[in-house]
Amino acid sequence: MRGGGWQPGWCWRLAWWSLLLFCEAADPRFEQRFANEPSPQTAVIGSTVVLPCRIINKVGVLQWTRDDFGLGNERELYAFKRYRMIGSDEEGDYSLRISPVTLEDDSYFQCQVTGWKDVPGVRSQTAKLTVYVPPERPEITQGSVVTTTAGAAVQLECVSRGGKPAAEIQWLDGSGRVVTEGIQYETEMMKDGHRMNAKSTLSFLASREHHNTVFTCTASNPALHQAFRTQVRLEVSYPPEVTITHDQDGYREGETATLTCAASGNPPALSYRYTGSLQVSQFSPKGILTAAPHQNVVRRRHDEESHTHLADFPRILSSPPWLGSSCGHYGVPRLPSRLAGPQAEISRRYEMQAED
Repeated sequence: MRGGGWQPGWCWRLAWWSLLLFCEAADPRFEQRFANEPSPQTAVIGSTVVLPCRIINKVGVLQWTRDDFGLGNERELYAFKRYRMIGSDEEGDYSLRISPVTLEDDSYFQCQVTGWKDVPGVRSQTAKLTVYVPPERPEITQGSVVTTTAGAAVQLECVSRGGKPAAEIQWLDGSGRVVTEGIQYETEMMKDGHRMNAKSTLSFLASREHHNTVFTCTASNPALHQAFRTQVRLEVSYPPEVTITHDQDGYREGETATLTCAASGNPPALSYRYTGSLQVSQFSPKGILTAAPHQNVVRRRHDEESHTHLADFPRILSSPPWLGSSCGHYGVPRLPSRLAGPQAEISRRYEMQAED
């Protein structure tokens, strides 16, 4: 038949194309699939991050979701001005660019494509974007200088606020070594539900060796390239230790005897005084006492030939009323010395034998 009659050739062609389309739809090679999909990432607040998404054989409508909420299917996501789908349609690239990153972006993201006719839709794996926030510089709540006394309990508290994750805090001693004992570390979530405050408390008993020691507190987290640090200096007051020396091993009657009394403490002895005819020639922290020959400082007692006697003796006083020391009586034949004052818990005696 000619003209408008039925032609078997066209029927066969139509059946062939229908079969081809059906086969393509059923063939996995023609299904929508991801060539690249997002994976978990980290980003520092204020930076730029790109979540990849590239689709092959795209026939449906593509959109990104954040915590299962759709962001839109246009490349310019006008409702989310910090978001944009970058790439080209020809390459099937619909990567999500976020700039600048904020705490709001600390969420789960997914790339989705709807189905079309017999072609099913697809979803990428869910990717967690973790946002890091640098902590504030650490602060030692007791200040930059802490004053204490030997034997007293000391607590140094270092706080670093607003980090995500919470700041890791370390203490360094005066030699730069990490302190591992006497540490208590705790964290507290802030009201925004993301950032955290961190606190580390260092506890120890002060000793005279801690005087002028500088302790360092460091705070770090993944958002920082270099740890923040702050320092505190310890001033320790401790009772004096008194030593008395003489200028020679022994003395003969009529010789000049020079006695040196040194007090080592913090604060140092501030003044010396003397009684009688004995003279003090130097003040704090070392006193030198010299007795002239005509004063008969070293003399023989007629009733005790093997002993010497010094009638007058020095006293060492410290001006602060709560910390003092004194040199006691220069007896026969010794020079005892003791520490006096409320905080002088240790008492020692020093002797000097005067020979003929």
